[in-house]
Amino acid sequence: MLKNAKFPLALTVFLLAVMLWHGVVYGPPQPAKADALSDYREQQRQIENEMALLRQQLSGLKGELSKQQTELANADMKVQRCEDTLAALNQQMAVAKKELQYANIEFSAAQTELARQLDGFKSRLRENYINGDVGLLDVVFDATSMEDFITRSYYMERILLYDSSMIDSINAQIEVIRQKRAEQETKIANLDTLTQEQQSMLAELETARSEQKKLVDAAQGDVNDVQAEINEWKKESDEIAAAIRRLQSPTAVGSGIYAWPLRGYSTITSDYGWRTLRGQRNLHTGIDISAPRGTEIHAVDSGTVILVKSLTTSYGKYVIIDHGGGISSLYAHMSQIGCSVGDNVKQGDVIGYVGATGNATGNHLHLEFRKNGSTVSPWNYVSKP
Repeated sequence: MLKNAKFPLALTVFLLAVMLWHGVVYGPPQPAKADALSDYREQQRQIENEMALLRQQLSGLKGELSKQQTELANADMKVQRCEDTLAALNQQMAVAKKELQYANIEFSAAQTELARQLDGFKSRLRENYINGDVGLLDVVFDATSMEDFITRSYYMERILLYDSSMIDSINAQIEVIRQKRAEQETKIANLDTLTQEQQSMLAELETARSEQKKLVDAAQGDVNDVQAEINEWKKESDEIAAAIRRLQSPTAVGSGIYAWPLRGYSTITSDYGWRTLRGQRNLHTGIDISAPRGTEIHAVDSGTVILVKSLTTSYGKYVIIDHGGGISSLYAHMSQIGCSVGDNVKQGDVIGYVGATGNATGNHLHLEFRKNGSTVSPWNYVSKP
């Protein structure tokens, strides 16, 4: 097309130079790949934030589930105690009814014996006495001698005393049995009342336990739902991490020897690893290096800037540099960013300045290293100066 054009050669050369300058023929090496990485990094950051919130919610739900399970265990214990008490009452009732049965048998036997003794006593009275003093006269006049009279009188008195004593003894025995039977009847009535009360209590406890079981099931369902949601986010995060790995430079860009990012400052205020913050246990994904606001931040190694963000939360103003081979470094909480997406930086280049943007309580640099998109300990790559 240029060959057939009527433009002067000088003008043609000028236009080609302008086109090259503006990237019409050969654009800068960044846009498509850098923009995709930037988008994926942002998606990953949003997913991580969402997962952090979900994990916090899950922790609360697990606490609620544990509480409800404890309440259910208490309800089970109360039901068990009530069932044990009811079983003991039923056993006592069975014993009391058996004892009442024995008392009724004893009472019937004593009454029979009393009737027999009374019949014998009455027979002897009929045989020995016709009325009033007749018996005494018979004893006197029928006696053949004074000795016979005394003997007759003695035996008659003995018989009468024996009969009277036997009758008194049987009556006393009947009274004892009657009291025993009354006590057993009272005991059975009391046991019956206690059993009815215990059965009513057991029904209430069973209802309460059933309701508590529903609360436990609901709490478990909430835990399962949030865990399933976390699993879905995790799956998406893994897919994005895989995409980042595909987009990152597979060949070495940097030297593989990493320098300290701050010159003259090496105090670590928070190390890499698990920590408890605001009552929640979480992984601190990097190291925090204390330094005054405005301190220059240097690239730890050569690479390509693949992400630059300015947020009001989380990392605040931060930069990610791809060093190749799946290794990238992240610099967060900057007061000012000194590079752009697509910049090829060398080890030691200033890429920004220390600050306290985002979720930061003081001026410091949060330094992260990532391998294939996942955070790893920075101490695997850098050492204190």
